[in-house]
Amino acid sequence: YVTLVDELERSLPELIVDGQYISAEEILKALAANLVPSSGCSDQQREAARDVLIRFCNEHTLREVVRNLAGKRSTQIDAAARIFSSLGPMAVPALLEALSNEQSRPIRVHLVGMLAAIGDHALPEIRKHLRDKRWFFVRNLVWIIGEIGDPRFVPHLGIIVNHPDVRVRREAVRSMSKLRDATASQVLLSAVDDTDFEVQLLAIRGLGTAGAREGVPRLRE
Repeated sequence: YVTLVDELERSLPELIVDGQYISAEEILKALAANLVPSSGCSDQQREAARDVLIRFCNEHTLREVVRNLAGKRSTQIDAAARIFSSLGPMAVPALLEALSNEQSRPIRVHLVGMLAAIGDHALPEIRKHLRDKRWFFVRNLVWIIGEIGDPRFVPHLGIIVNHPDVRVRREAVRSMSKLRDATASQVLLSAVDDTDFEVQLLAIRGLGTAGAREGVPRLRE
């Protein structure tokens, strides 16, 4: 088994370079399935599979996966997205590191999409980076939070709504508008007083979309 796993690991880089994401996905899914106690694998076999997945989840490899998406068919892009989704929390740190350093906008678009596809599993790691000093990185994280749509992140977005960079504040209000939560409506109401007109407008629209009646008297002032 260990020898087989080693051979599969050696084949992964070639599959990624060739854009054979569906085949790579099948290998990674099979390895991930072996981690489950009910798989019937021994502790040694599970450890071997886990080691391969951990080594795969590094910034260089995952960034190469995304870089190679250029010009690929939608089926290949979907397979790449499923790779990240199946890896779950293991892939998040490397994806965030790649996102924070990536200069290419198209690649950043793919990276944020992959992180959003991972869903709730990505949020704990994302939360650690919300105080990063790079506004563009924080703005991307805020967008991901909005796409995942977990109302537990309302308090965190509530802080970001007061970010010194207006571009981040605008994204925070957009994301807050997607989180249907009473507390979110209160945060949006406070954003109506922002010094930036676009932030004000986004907050008002968000309140309207949420049907937040409690905001009507305040908006009439």
